[in-house]
Amino acid sequence: MNKQEELASIREKLEAFEGRSDLTADEVAEGSALLDRADAIEVEIAAERSFSERRAAAAERLAAAVETNAVASERTDSVRRAPVPGVRDRNPWDIDGVRAAGDTERASRAQDAIEQMHDVDDSRREAMATIAERAQGDPADLILATTSPAYRSAFAKLLASAGDKSKLNAAEAEAIRAAEPLRRAMSAGTNGTGGYLVPTDIEPSVTLSADGTNNPIYNLARKVQTTGTSYRVVQSPNAAWSWDGENTEVSDDTTTLVNTDISLYVAQGFVPVSFAAQQAIGGVMGVASDVLMGGWNDLIGAALTTGSGSSQPVGIIKALDGTSSELSPATGETFAVTDVYATLEGLPARHRRNATIMAHYNTIADIRQFATDDGHALLARLGDGTPERLLGRPLVENEDMDDSSTIDAAATADNFILLAGDFQHYVIAEGWGTQVRLIPDVFGSNGRPIGASGIYMSTRLGADCVLNGAFRVMNIATTA
Repeated sequence: MNKQEELASIREKLEAFEGRSDLTADEVAEGSALLDRADAIEVEIAAERSFSERRAAAAERLAAAVETNAVASERTDSVRRAPVPGVRDRNPWDIDGVRAAGDTERASRAQDAIEQMHDVDDSRREAMATIAERAQGDPADLILATTSPAYRSAFAKLLASAGDKSKLNAAEAEAIRAAEPLRRAMSAGTNGTGGYLVPTDIEPSVTLSADGTNNPIYNLARKVQTTGTSYRVVQSPNAAWSWDGENTEVSDDTTTLVNTDISLYVAQGFVPVSFAAQQAIGGVMGVASDVLMGGWNDLIGAALTTGSGSSQPVGIIKALDGTSSELSPATGETFAVTDVYATLEGLPARHRRNATIMAHYNTIADIRQFATDDGHALLARLGDGTPERLLGRPLVENEDMDDSSTIDAAATADNFILLAGDFQHYVIAEGWGTQVRLIPDVFGSNGRPIGASGIYMSTRLGADCVLNGAFRVMNIATTA
């Protein structure tokens, strides 16, 4: 009897004890012994599988070293490194163990998986752990399905070969099959056929959090993760208190709860990769991460600022346009120093304390020219990479905002040039579970192949302001 058969036999015996409240002392002892033996077998199976995976990875690494130069082979992500010291020796990705585990056990395994991942630095581990803790849904399943050495190795091979499954070994093929039900479940509202889940460590949200981004609103906003198509934010003012006499009925200080439902929209990207480039790629996972990061960051940077809310997120400017948070200049179509003061002074004190000010670079340059004295009261210049401060608040650049040097003076034109507020009240809901479809051949306009395969990516993101009163935006247009 092999170990798998013995484990199945033990589970059958244990099932006979389930639900019984009249177990004898001998039966309790027998059950305890069976549980101990089951634990020991799982450890042995995990060790054997880990050894097999390391042996297969070593063989692949040797073959890669023969075919490519040493520099390329150094980035090959199929190389298995030793687990991080101090982490439990069990294999958290053991498919049988994961299937049998309850919610608490899967969450524990997911944390172990994050710690044991190879070729992942500490900043990325920390980002994954933080995002997993605040994610809506069950992030443990996604982490366990897509971070195993077998899955990451399979994903790299599929990416480099435009989806040729014949190049997968048995462990890699099984890892892809095990993740398929989860991928289909995350295809709500879209075609669920074909494609693969992106390994969690190169998810856009993880990559942006770990490696940083020059997207100002993304850095400041409150971020949540979800595997669904919408996210509900419950917002309320501060709890109401009142002064009441002793032994008298408290006054009615009821507060009002307001729901904001943030819809997530599909963002898509397509990148053709020539056959020659595929053959030269040594670190496919690194390339995939770069591809995901670049265009995604550019796309959401504009959407978080000016997004219309129609098939894309609600940008902060769109959310404030036409509300009481939109301010008019002291003099129509003219930007003056009084408008700078008015923007921050218009914020309620509790939001002003945590406010950040945002503007296009040219607008900031115009503000600098409001006074010639380098030490004037508006701006403070700080060193060591610390943002400048405008009226004592952090000042950041946002190139997607309107530019004060090119104000459109048309009667109906808007020029949203200066924004101030507490960005914790602007919420970004990120879909977790990016999908990739691999297209073997890309064809030109005449229907003939161009010698390239394609990488098609899709994920979801939504955003909206959940408290307009936490912001003020100056619109240099005609005065109200």
